[in-house]
Amino acid sequence: MIRRLLLSTIAILLFTVTPSGGRGFDKVEFEEDFIGVLKDMEAVGAAAIVLRGGQEAYSGAFGERVRTLSGRLPYSKDILIRVGEVSCPVISIAVMQLVEEGKLSLNTDVSEYLGYKVRNPKKPSKAVTLKMLLTGATSKFLEPSEAYIIAATLVEKVTGMPFDSYARASIFNPLGIEAHYDASAVPEEKRADSYNWSLERRGYSENTRTWLPLDLAGYAPGESTSNLHPQSGLIISTEGLAKLIVAVMDYGLCPSGKRIYSEATGKELLRQQGFRKRQSLGFAYNTSVPDYVFATALGNYRGMSVCVYFNAKDRVALIASCNGSHDRQPDSDGVIGNHFNREMRKLFTKHLID
Repeated sequence: MIRRLLLSTIAILLFTVTPSGGRGFDKVEFEEDFIGVLKDMEAVGAAAIVLRGGQEAYSGAFGERVRTLSGRLPYSKDILIRVGEVSCPVISIAVMQLVEEGKLSLNTDVSEYLGYKVRNPKKPSKAVTLKMLLTGATSKFLEPSEAYIIAATLVEKVTGMPFDSYARASIFNPLGIEAHYDASAVPEEKRADSYNWSLERRGYSENTRTWLPLDLAGYAPGESTSNLHPQSGLIISTEGLAKLIVAVMDYGLCPSGKRIYSEATGKELLRQQGFRKRQSLGFAYNTSVPDYVFATALGNYRGMSVCVYFNAKDRVALIASCNGSHDRQPDSDGVIGNHFNREMRKLFTKHLID
């Protein structure tokens, strides 16, 4: 199915996009490489959007969003997906909006906002600040989930709004993006199912937990956002993510000409800092390419892989999603991995770095 869809699409791509000052972007070459990755990883469905000069230079979607015995439905760039850890930058944006309004401070002990003490047990005398939470500086090599849950809780604490309501009103609606956190709000016809590869069965099975509704029993805004899962539960389309990244690269500028935050706030959001300066307040930074640094956000959620790679100065980006893929060979431990995001990074560095 993917092979037929891919080959038919290649046939209609006959031109090259060249942004001002760039070496040119060959849509046909990019798509051939993209298709090669999907075929090699036996992807179920996938979409990619390339931005050049802040404008869409390429978009393509292949395979299925739903694969069942009763039928198959095509994947698309506007189908809604769960993006895992790519949810975290939205929390950072919300925090920076409130910092700009003077309702939060990056350098204040978060305990003062929460009403209870938050500390690294190994450094109990050192205050934990919002800046530390958003840059992973509370401790080395720790998954950021808990830090972002606390940051989202602070957003609720100072606004009096559930985090999802605040994000919708202050971020998504101004940018014209459909986004959710509760799966029960998403109709089935707008969803992409996700699939896990089984080495024993040599095939895919649907992950039936992808679209479970939130359990909000006992949830009270401002107490804890852990039931809302703002750090991993964002539901958005690949196209919606691209719109968000355009605004991030434009330092908060909306298509309407209004701003969701000031240019100064946008630059602070992306400023390199943290451990080895490989973090910003909203994204990680990749330094694998000599003399070039680009921002990243990577997510995996129950078989779904989502990645964002961009450089705000050059205004180039690759946003991609896949609802099921796998490596051809097991790793040294005999485990079949899923390195879709890694392969997309290779496409970004090959096709979008001058």
